[in-house]
Amino acid sequence: MWTAKDFFHFLYQQEHLLSDITLNLPQIHKGKPLPRGIMDKEQVTRLLRQPNLSQPAGFRDRTLFEVLYSCGLRGGELCRLTPYDIDLQQRIIRIVQSKGRKDRHVPIGKVAKQYLAAYLKTVRPLLLKEKKSADASASLFLLHPASLRTVFCRHRDTAGLSDTFTVHSLRHTCATEMLRGGASIRHVQELLGHSCITTTQIYTRIVITDLQKAHEKSAPSERRKTDSFIPFNRATAAWRQEKPKRRRKNK
Repeated sequence: MWTAKDFFHFLYQQEHLLSDITLNLPQIHKGKPLPRGIMDKEQVTRLLRQPNLSQPAGFRDRTLFEVLYSCGLRGGELCRLTPYDIDLQQRIIRIVQSKGRKDRHVPIGKVAKQYLAAYLKTVRPLLLKEKKSADASASLFLLHPASLRTVFCRHRDTAGLSDTFTVHSLRHTCATEMLRGGASIRHVQELLGHSCITTTQIYTRIVITDLQKAHEKSAPSERRKTDSFIPFNRATAAWRQEKPKRRRKNK
């Protein structure tokens, strides 16, 4: 598909123009689409309630959902975690990045910390026994990314949620909820591990949309009746120019 710049460049090459007038025009960048699959609080609650907490696998699933929602991790980052990356006392998770990228540390929410503590102490040893593995240094949740997607989709479908929601939806939701709660864009960037802040700024557009909706419902100007508007015309505006009548003096 041709753009205007392509067209004028073609005319210049064919010697229909003396110069390419678009040569110094800046490049137009396409706008980034909004993140898909952001969940509201009710949808997150429905997802979190699906795992069976009386079963080791169910408790693990609830724990990893809590961590994803609390820390905004990518699915791959979650699956690479080991027990040694968790500091429950300081409520911090260390995210070990691939070669060439800087590791980062992210905070753990209070509820996620409670689930992690119980999981590490009681549930994970049971899962290791089921797998007949004594390797305590294996991955924290004993899952590969493909298995994580399968686990998420199963609970999502049981909760009756849309298939537009993915593991990444919890990361998007975490970032959006933080901005709604007043976190700075820099703090959200650090949490998500974005190298460029423009990647993080896409979430602010969602918060602006929320503000617009709240404004429509609550702003005093929006609650006024539409007949409060008076269109301009010289006849209706003339009343402002009328001179006040002088009072007659008593004789």
